[in-house]
Amino acid sequence: MNHCFVDNFCVASVSSHCDQRCGQRNHIPSDIPIYDGHIHLNQMTSKIQSDLLSIKVTPPIRQFYFINNNHKPDEWQIPNPSLNSSHVHIRSTIGIHPKYFTPKSLYQTLDNLRTYLEISHHNQSPENKIVAVGECGLDETSTTSIKHQIFVFEKQIDLAMQFDLPIVLHCRGSHLYKKLFDCLKSRISDKNQRLHWHCINSNANLYIVDLFLNQFPNSYIGLNGSITYETNFENTLMFKNWLIDRSRYLPDRLIFETDYPYLSPRNLHGTYDPSCALLATSEYLSKTIDDTNQNALSYLQFSNRNIETMYAL
Repeated sequence: MNHCFVDNFCVASVSSHCDQRCGQRNHIPSDIPIYDGHIHLNQMTSKIQSDLLSIKVTPPIRQFYFINNNHKPDEWQIPNPSLNSSHVHIRSTIGIHPKYFTPKSLYQTLDNLRTYLEISHHNQSPENKIVAVGECGLDETSTTSIKHQIFVFEKQIDLAMQFDLPIVLHCRGSHLYKKLFDCLKSRISDKNQRLHWHCINSNANLYIVDLFLNQFPNSYIGLNGSITYETNFENTLMFKNWLIDRSRYLPDRLIFETDYPYLSPRNLHGTYDPSCALLATSEYLSKTIDDTNQNALSYLQFSNRNIETMYAL
């Protein structure tokens, strides 16, 4: 049983049947799958401390899809779908996060990445294929120089294009957004390249995000629990207004993600479960935009569709 609490939602209805006497206004219809566009799961599913993945419901109440980011080279593995429950579908990305490589082993790490992508490319089973390169990008908190970070990032862009894969982007430090965007413009010849800019929030350089969305029509922005933090009044207000101003186009470009086990939404109480975090983020977005034609459930469905398109599920 899931002990999370999300305003207006019966969270129990996500992974089990509810008798509708819980007092919550909204229940998630069982025919709507749950998609998490960016998550970091343990390599062995049995070790994941999550009610969502350990619960045994016969038959399962719904289908779950997780885009599992393998961003640490020493933890790379080819996906093994046989470990999963029938209602849990894990699709894996593989990449080099700017904080998790050293210049000394740089070329060997890039060679290993290419090898993994080649193995995946020749694998006939869709469940075993790597679905994207990343997350990769630039990070001001990395101990590695920006020069080395840019080099590794550009090499991953090249590999993604070579193997016809989308790219998951990471950028920490608003002053680095332009550098990352410039790398994309200079390396990507096909503007229809699929891109997912992970973790856009009030700390993002929103001017560059707009340029990114305009430059690449098949690009998406990842929204997770960090949009609820409101730690800086001015930045929060600017971000909320940005979301409202773009609300007409947002359904076509948003991807909900948890970044589990990180970035739990501020308005999430109790045990942090990925399903709860997605609902809490969607509810926060719905309240922020306040569009009578949309609600948290409709935004969740838009995100599901975009994740399917981005990762060719």
